[in-house]
Amino acid sequence: MGQKIPEHTRYSLLQPTLEINPSHPVIVKLNKLRTSNPELASLVSKQLFSNALVIAGLVDDPRTIVTNMNALLEKALEKH
Repeated sequence: MGQKIPEHTRYSLLQPTLEINPSHPVIVKLNKLRTSNPELASLVSKQLFSNALVIAGLVDDPRTIVTNMNALLEKALEKH
């Protein structure tokens, strides 16, 4: 059987690029968040990248991205 290449090695070999649509509503709002709420902007950015990796099939175990997802949820629910 073939050996699996670890995720971090695959990223280095493939050098994935995240392409964004600058006029997409999420990206427009994210740009505004950079100054009004940089912590939330960072969490959303990381989650968008993680989502793209999952969609591209580059994450063997999606549980590895749950930590950031939980941090994002906590931040989003702070005011509620």
